[in-house]
Order: sequence, then C-alpha cells, then structure tokens
Amino acid sequence: MILDSYSEGKPLKQGTIAGRQADLAVAYDNAWSVLLPAAITGTYAVVEQNPATGLMSGLALTRVQRDEILRHLRTTFGTEIARGMQAGQRPLTAAAGALYQVIGDPKRQPRP
Repeated sequence: MILDSYSEGKPLKQGTIAGRQADLAVAYDNAWSVLLPAAITGTYAVVEQNPATGLMSGLALTRVQRDEILRHLRTTFGTEIARGMQAGQRPLTAAAGALYQVIGDPKRQPRP
C-alpha cells in the first residue's frame, strides 16, 4: 500500500499516510482477533474418538509427538503456559495456552 506510492514516484500527503497507517492498524487488529479462534479450531485436528467409549477423548498424536509439541510450547512461552489459556493473556500466548491445554490434558490418551 504505502510502498506502492513510493515506488511510483508519487509524493504522499500527510493525510494519505495517516489514513494508510490507520488501515494497517485495523488489518493488524483483525489478524490478531482471528488467531485465538483459529488455534482453538486447530485443536480439533488433534483430538480423536476413543473407540472404546465413543467419546472425543483421544489424541491423534503419539506420546512422543505430544511431548515434543508440549516441550516446544514451554520453551517458547515459558513454563506458565502449562496452566493453559488464562484471562488477560495476549492473543499469541492465549492461543498457545489453548493448544497446551488440549494437547497436554492428561485425560486425553495418545495413540500407541
């Protein structure tokens, strides 16, 4: 957007720059607002039905895969991420917390 005008050699007016910055700020906020729902929706891909109970209580991951993902989340976000999603967290941390909460749930049994 902003760079397009510079590359065409057109001078930009102050109002134009402010308007474009406002557009970018809205786009930025919109991107962050879909992160948490996307992360939660993504957890549906790692949960599977337990054939014995018919409940969605299994993990579509092996124990090794689960442990590796949890380790990466702890390394990236710190050990407090193990508490899962908490009120007041930034969107990125909340998304990671939601993933940790589902993948790390001891009631969910990994694949053999």
